[in-house]
Amino acid sequence: MRSNFHFCKGKNELKRHLPTQIAYNRLTYNHNTILNPQVLHPVLEQKSNCEILARNLGVRALSTFVIAFCGIKNMHLYKDLVFDFLKGSNATKASAFEDRLFKYHPCGHRCALLFCSYQVINLVGSYLHKEELIHLIHHFVSIIISWLCMHPGCSQFYVLAGSVTEVPAFFSSLYVSFDHGDLRGFVPGLGKAFPRVRIMLSLGTAITFIFFRALFFSFICRHYLKDVSRAMQSSRETCQSWKKFLSIHRFCVCAIMLIQIFLFSYLLRYIPVVIATISDSETFM
Repeated sequence: MRSNFHFCKGKNELKRHLPTQIAYNRLTYNHNTILNPQVLHPVLEQKSNCEILARNLGVRALSTFVIAFCGIKNMHLYKDLVFDFLKGSNATKASAFEDRLFKYHPCGHRCALLFCSYQVINLVGSYLHKEELIHLIHHFVSIIISWLCMHPGCSQFYVLAGSVTEVPAFFSSLYVSFDHGDLRGFVPGLGKAFPRVRIMLSLGTAITFIFFRALFFSFICRHYLKDVSRAMQSSRETCQSWKKFLSIHRFCVCAIMLIQIFLFSYLLRYIPVVIATISDSETFM
């Protein structure tokens, strides 16, 4: 089986994505220790497989973990929104929409910078490795909205709340290496070598995607779009000065929501494949 994850070839082209190369060097820098992936299983003896694993673990998984951790660490700033989601309360007051949209949060700015940097890496990597167009669009739109959250700077409250929804991206970054070939960027044979790990990661990806992306992210977007509508209709000077930027924010959020719906429909089509794998008795031999 051959992965459809390709590196650029040619003298005048980028042979490797730089972050992937850095992660690969860290992953294999000492061939005499147990940390060397080639010691773990023969499938990792191939350099191309280690490069794929380096991108999935050292770039994608690490980045999404840091972003999600940033959101979790600062959950006290948007705890009212979390209470509303979990308990159905009304702690998030409509009258405080200006604070949620325009109040500066240093940690929110840092999180936006992390997210923007990660999406730039993703955009370049997705282009070099010939991934689906829907992913390129998602990365590009995410770059725009995360940049606007830094400069001129607004919606940093929602940046922190939304960063938690990168948890399923972290799980999927781990899982994709163990896939059997339905997803791009898998390591050929790794899923068969570690079947139980593959199953646990597939379940983790599905559960977290449903909870964080399908439910919590939709809840965040609904509140965000309501706050944007309140600001667009307000005659206050602060809101008036932000109108042209808020319209771009609203367009980008709606585009990301549509992309998430598409990805969720793909997940629903993929669930029977995972169930068939779990029910296969040979998987646990």
